[in-house]
Amino acid sequence: MKKEFDISPEQIEEISNKCKNFWEILEKTQFKSLDEKQKAWREIGLAPTLYNTIYTENTAKLNYYIDNDKKSNISPVLIIPSLINKNYTMDLIKDHSMISHLVKNNIPVYIIDWGEPGIEHGDYTLDEMIDGTINRIVKRIFRHSGKKHIHILGQCIGGVISTIYATKYSSQGFIKSMTNITSPVDFSKGGKLTEWTNPKTFNLDKIVNSFKENGAISPQFIHAGFPFLDLNMTFNKYRNLFNLVDNDEFVTLYRALDFWGNDNIPYPCEIFRKFNRDLYQENKLFKGELVIGDQKLNLKDIKIPLFNIMAKHDHVFPKEAALNIPKTKNKADIDKIYEGGHVTILAGLPARFELYKDIENFIKNNE
Repeated sequence: MKKEFDISPEQIEEISNKCKNFWEILEKTQFKSLDEKQKAWREIGLAPTLYNTIYTENTAKLNYYIDNDKKSNISPVLIIPSLINKNYTMDLIKDHSMISHLVKNNIPVYIIDWGEPGIEHGDYTLDEMIDGTINRIVKRIFRHSGKKHIHILGQCIGGVISTIYATKYSSQGFIKSMTNITSPVDFSKGGKLTEWTNPKTFNLDKIVNSFKENGAISPQFIHAGFPFLDLNMTFNKYRNLFNLVDNDEFVTLYRALDFWGNDNIPYPCEIFRKFNRDLYQENKLFKGELVIGDQKLNLKDIKIPLFNIMAKHDHVFPKEAALNIPKTKNKADIDKIYEGGHVTILAGLPARFELYKDIENFIKNNE
């Protein structure tokens, strides 16, 4: 005989309250005005570490974290963030901040803020970013810090940029080490993004040219497909919120990651074109065929220690795309896979504490 579904009035009330709280949190992630967005920023406590802007170039800024005003003998770290999201995923909220950990452990930190690229970026190229903008930023760091060397750390697309920069400039001796966080190198193993950018079905020139008058690809276009990279993960995001909606710490972190994940920036047209054609479609960086300026780059020319950080459950850049960089092997090189996803290893899961300490030790050990 089939048993009737049995649920007590108390359980009904508990589920009802969970549903009410769940929808209230979701409503808080939707902003009807800039004032609402700024209020949520303060309420969540985003980007808590204090900094000064010490250099600007077009929309880009170089920020220096002022906790480092105490004397340090360690060479500064330049953080190169992704081009499609704002940089505060590395300084998300209290106790979820890689930058805060580094500055508290006496490592001088500088980070690039790309700003909001627009019509003036229509002809801005990857070559100009590498040989122009980043080179000038490095020189500003030298002047500001009084040091003659830096460490570089890149995350996501920023790690690809730092790899390109190190390939071209590490032989000059001013870069002490490189840390890459969830950054691909072999784009033939780039998962769904490699499939989606297949030249047979992805008309790159038509897409770029349609945005050319705006100077940059809209963030709505760039991010429209991201929820479909891993539908199970997208579902779990809301399931976890429902199950833990009464946990204030979890809700704060959820709101912080959701805020950051939707706080997107435009992607300069010509950088998007070269990134997709030369890397995703033709895999030139991995093959040693990428040209920046007038120089063909070979990853084996990287002359510095590399800390290559991967996420076991990375839905954006599979770990296989970052493994086995064809560079000159250095005894100080580290390849490490952490439990977590593309962003959660950095700002979400308990693994972040291990990650922060590992980055700190890697930098200090390669001084």
